[in-house]
Amino acid sequence: MGVSARSYPIDVFPATVVKGLLRKRPVKASFALALPTHHGRGLTVIHRFIHAPTQDVVADGGSNTTVNSVDQSGTGTGSASDGAGSGFDAPAVLWLSFGLVVGSFLTLGGMRLWRTTTALAIGLVLAFCVWVAIVNVMGAEGLSDLVLTLITLGSFMLGSLGGLFKSCRLAGLTALSILGGMSVGMRLVLMREGLLLRPTGLNWIFIVVCAVAGFAVTLLRQRIGIALSCTFTGTFLLLIGVDLASNQQKGVSNGLRHLLDGNSAHTLALSDMPYKPLIMTQILLCLSVVLALAMACVQFLFFSNYVEEPSRTRPFTQYFASMYPTQSAQKLDMDTLRLPLQRPPVFPESRFSL
Repeated sequence: MGVSARSYPIDVFPATVVKGLLRKRPVKASFALALPTHHGRGLTVIHRFIHAPTQDVVADGGSNTTVNSVDQSGTGTGSASDGAGSGFDAPAVLWLSFGLVVGSFLTLGGMRLWRTTTALAIGLVLAFCVWVAIVNVMGAEGLSDLVLTLITLGSFMLGSLGGLFKSCRLAGLTALSILGGMSVGMRLVLMREGLLLRPTGLNWIFIVVCAVAGFAVTLLRQRIGIALSCTFTGTFLLLIGVDLASNQQKGVSNGLRHLLDGNSAHTLALSDMPYKPLIMTQILLCLSVVLALAMACVQFLFFSNYVEEPSRTRPFTQYFASMYPTQSAQKLDMDTLRLPLQRPPVFPESRFSL
C-alpha cells in the first residue's frame, strides 16, 4: 500500500514527514501518521525497522496487517504470544517455578548428580526447540499462553526422561556444553537496549560462536567445561525466574521474545513493546555471571571425583561417553572388575569313597 504526499493537503503533514515521503525515506520507528482518506476513515502507517526495514505495519478499520513495501504483500498480525503470561497468572508462575527449581539444581549440584544433569540438558534443548518452532510458525490467532507453556514443559519432561538412558549420555553432555555457551552469549546480547547487535541475525551469529566455544572447552577440559556449563545454564534459568518475580514480563522475558521471535504475525505487537532492559535486569544479568563463576569453582573443587578426567591418549568419543566416577573401585562399572571364575580344587579320588 503506497502513500503519496500529493493526495493530501500539505498543511496536515509535518515538514519532516513530507521530506521523508518525497525522498522515499522511511519515517522514524516511533512515529505514526493519521492520514485522512476519501471515505472518511483513518489509516495508520507505522514504520518499524527492528526486524525488517522494508515492512510497514498498517492498521485499517481495526484489522492489523504487515505490508511489504516491495511486493505489497500483506500478512495478518496478532498478539505476540510467547507463553510468559502477564503479571503473576498461571503461565508466569509455571515459568517462574521451572526456572528456580531446575536452575537451583544445576547451579548447586550439577556435577554431583551428573546422570540427571545430562538428562535435563536434553530436556532443555528439546523444550527450547519446540518453543522457538511454535512461536515462529503460529498464525495471527496464536495460542493461549497456558497451552504454549504446557506444551513446552511437556517437551522438557519427555526429553529428560529419554535422556536418562545410558545411550543418551554423550548427547546429554554435548547438549549441556552447548547450552552453557549459549547462555553466556544471550546474557551479553540482552545487556543492551534493543539487543546487542543489529540486525537480529548478527546476535545469533555471536550466540553460535559462544556455543561452539562452550563445546570446545568441554571437549578439551572436560571437568572444567562441565562445571562451567552446569553453573552458567543453571544461573541463566535462575535469572529468568528471579527476573519474572521482580520485573515480570518487562525484563529478560521481553528481551528473549525480541531475540527469538521472528514471526511476521507478531511485528505490530513487538513494535509496541521495545526491549529496554531495566536497571534491575542489568544488575541481575551481571550477578548471574558472578554467581556462575563462583559456583563453578565450588563444584570443581568439591565434586572433583565424580567426573572422570580423560587421558590424552583416549579418543574424544570414549571419554565423553565414559563419565564413571573415579573416587573408589566400588563406583566403577562392576563388569570391568569382575574376576574370572576359579575352578574348585580337584582332590584325588580315595579308594575308600563310596
